[in-house]
Amino acid sequence: MSRREGPAPPREPVRGWLGRIERVGNALPDPLTLFALGTALVFLGSWLGERAGWSCTVLDARGVERVEHARSLLSSDGLRWLATELVPIYVNFKPLGLVLCASIGVAVAEKSGFLAAALRAVLLYVPRALLTPATLLVGVCSSLASDAGFVVLPPLAAAVYRSFGRPAALGIATVTAGVAVGFGANPFLTSLDAVLAGMTEQSARLIEPAYVVNVACNWHFKVVSALLLVLVGWFVSERIVAPRLARTGLANGAGAPATELALPRSERRGLACAFAALLLLLALFVLNQQAEWGFLHDPPGAGSAAQPTWVRAIIALIVALFLIP
Repeated sequence: MSRREGPAPPREPVRGWLGRIERVGNALPDPLTLFALGTALVFLGSWLGERAGWSCTVLDARGVERVEHARSLLSSDGLRWLATELVPIYVNFKPLGLVLCASIGVAVAEKSGFLAAALRAVLLYVPRALLTPATLLVGVCSSLASDAGFVVLPPLAAAVYRSFGRPAALGIATVTAGVAVGFGANPFLTSLDAVLAGMTEQSARLIEPAYVVNVACNWHFKVVSALLLVLVGWFVSERIVAPRLARTGLANGAGAPATELALPRSERRGLACAFAALLLLLALFVLNQQAEWGFLHDPPGAGSAAQPTWVRAIIALIVALFLIP
């Protein structure tokens, strides 16, 4: 007869300012509840806006000014408009098409195991001195695979940290922090860039109807942000989190050697072929952008106001870069 274990002893509350931050974070409602509250605020705000007589002047697609008045979604007319226009509102949402296109390539790269294997390879073959910044960088870059970083990386980081004789809990905390804080600071272009560009373009067209937002417009900021997050996370992990784990007794234990966690030979071969295909594809894109016969090449003086062809085709290029390897 198996022995039933008693309930786990209550965990001692974390003290200090970090403990207060943790308690506030734990008190936040579920995301579904936050979405419901946000929806209720939109309905309430529309009612207040109509009662207050709010209005604004916008430009239509022809550049003609028109005045838009706030309409209550709680009235019969407002509910009728919402019910009949729900599908057009959803379909005409600019970021939707961009995300759907970009997600095709990302989904194939994720389900084929390419992204998970690449992230795992980086995390397994780093020197001990660079384990923490490499773990953070892999977490930051994991947004390439959408939310897969939260599923794939924590157990892997725990095993790698234990193989180096470091606390598994520290590896989990470090890589989870990298995934969370780096979701919008990836040094590579992701589907999130398409979302942000689409929303920015819709807002900008209220002022200039023909305005086009470059999907890569935030790239320089994202590269610097990723570097800054890695450096700050390195300091926090080693100087704040690791000492706290040592005081709680969670910093003990050793795991399997790193050689037992290595990628199988078949995965290493597949990863090498995938990266070779990726480099070849990048070279083809550059060649087609520079050569006069290339489909991405713009003739000299082909309209300075228009964006280059490769910029306007960036979503298709992202799909190909994820799809083919």
